[in-house]
Amino acid sequence: MKKVTQVIEVTDMRSLKLEKARLKGLCREMEEEGQIRLDYIKEHYGTMFFNTVFPSTHPQKHIWKLLGYALKSAWRSDHFRSVLLTALITLLEFLGIHQSVRLFEKYFKKKKPSEEQSSS
Repeated sequence: MKKVTQVIEVTDMRSLKLEKARLKGLCREMEEEGQIRLDYIKEHYGTMFFNTVFPSTHPQKHIWKLLGYALKSAWRSDHFRSVLLTALITLLEFLGIHQSVRLFEKYFKKKKPSEEQSSS
């Protein structure tokens, strides 16, 4: 980032307008540089995060890049997302039914012995 070291003395309206235009141009340049840096972070935030969390995996970096590329490509595919969503819904349904059956059995196992004891 450039530092503003130039000091211009403003004495009349013309020099004020010139300074204002210069500062607007400088502001535009800084905004463009900031946008470039933000775009870089958007493109590389996953790699930065991964390198921060798992710093010891640098020797196998090419494997992780390849895996990341494959996952990104797959995620862009509507078919892959559809299959993944279907699998997730199926898993949630299975877990829900499994838990329901367990609760049902637990409830009725408690009921049966008490009913048998009261009838004896």
